[in-house]
Amino acid sequence: MFASFINKFGTTLYVQIWENRIRVIDVETNKCFDEKPLLQIDTHKNGKRQLTTFGNDAYVNPLNPFTHPRELYQLV
Repeated sequence: MFASFINKFGTTLYVQIWENRIRVIDVETNKCFDEKPLLQIDTHKNGKRQLTTFGNDAYVNPLNPFTHPRELYQLV
């Protein structure tokens, strides 16, 4: 999922992160990704968690990993 996101951009990225917004700008092409920093994580029957979508597409119980200024959510 992230590989396809990264392939849309070049090698030089400018990243800005706020609690309610994340913006990534490709410095070379000026392409921009600007959405809410939400993650949608599904838990399988075996307990394994999987990131299924991110950004504005996360609509079922979305998780904001930036709700606390010193905390990031980590998938195990």
